[in-house]
Amino acid sequence: MSKRKRPRTPPQAKRRRPARRPSQQREEPDLVAQIASALDDDDPLMLLGLASTLLAALDQRSRHPFERPPDGPSRDEMIESLLAVPLPETSALLAAVAALSGDEVLRRRVHREITDRADPLPRWLADVAHAVALSRAVEVTHVLGDGDTVLVAATLPGGHALTAVVYIDHNMGTLVKDAFVVSAPLDDVVERLQDAAADDPDTAARALSSADARVRIVEAVESGAITFPPVETDTWPSCRPLVEWMAGLLPAGGTGYLRPEWDDVAVAGLVERFLAPRSGTDHTEVRGLLGSILWFGTDYDPMRWSPTVVEILLPCRRPARTRLPTALPRPGTGGLRGRGSRAHREGRAAPR
Repeated sequence: MSKRKRPRTPPQAKRRRPARRPSQQREEPDLVAQIASALDDDDPLMLLGLASTLLAALDQRSRHPFERPPDGPSRDEMIESLLAVPLPETSALLAAVAALSGDEVLRRRVHREITDRADPLPRWLADVAHAVALSRAVEVTHVLGDGDTVLVAATLPGGHALTAVVYIDHNMGTLVKDAFVVSAPLDDVVERLQDAAADDPDTAARALSSADARVRIVEAVESGAITFPPVETDTWPSCRPLVEWMAGLLPAGGTGYLRPEWDDVAVAGLVERFLAPRSGTDHTEVRGLLGSILWFGTDYDPMRWSPTVVEILLPCRRPARTRLPTALPRPGTGGLRGRGSRAHREGRAAPR
């Protein structure tokens, strides 16, 4: 068959390009969608928690001073990106971020922007500047004094209650080791904590002035912020901006934790008081060991001993600091046990 008589083949249909798979960025949660979901929730903590997490992630205090700057945006760049997208969702997040930031200039700027946009905001968010702190606080303590839990509360416009639960660890330098915020009144949260510790007679809750609660939280947050590596949990430091904002609503002028100063003369006197009941015996070995123990204890409180403090002291954990022999002699362990019992008798705790 000649080329001229060859039947013509039907034209092929145009191939359709396969649909593009969504990129990995598309699979990640969309910030606008997250804000919309938080606004749909009746609990204001959803949006405040989101704003707090963003601010904590961009907090310069969490970064090592000698590390390279991160590739992500700074706080100011994040604010500018939200200001550049005029949506009700970005307006809501801007309002929450500005409230928790503690930056008065930023608050005024965001207020002007939201007013120009005329985006409707929930009442509690529009009037969040009028949130009121509860006039009292609660402190949950343990007889051994390893740490305290400080609870403070605030009421948002509209009557929604928030309670911050802040655990301050004294063995790590009196810093915030963990914290979280719940949508519940203060008394309800205290009752839950007491129920959880019902089997521990050494745990007690007592009233704490709101001014004292503020300074203790603020100082413990600052101590943790300059500690490296930073202490991190599922909720801390992501809730740090929210906790700081709630603490800032409390009155100033309180008293923080008081740590007595122990000089060489005071430590020597403490050694003699401990050895006094054992007069007539050779205290050379015990005196040297006790001096090392008390030298370590003066960084914390030589009158406060607990299993955790002893664990930190033991050479397997701090060989360079204590310079004690790997195998403690019998007088050493006995001296440590006796030192703890004596300290409890003279101090605030009963021996266990």
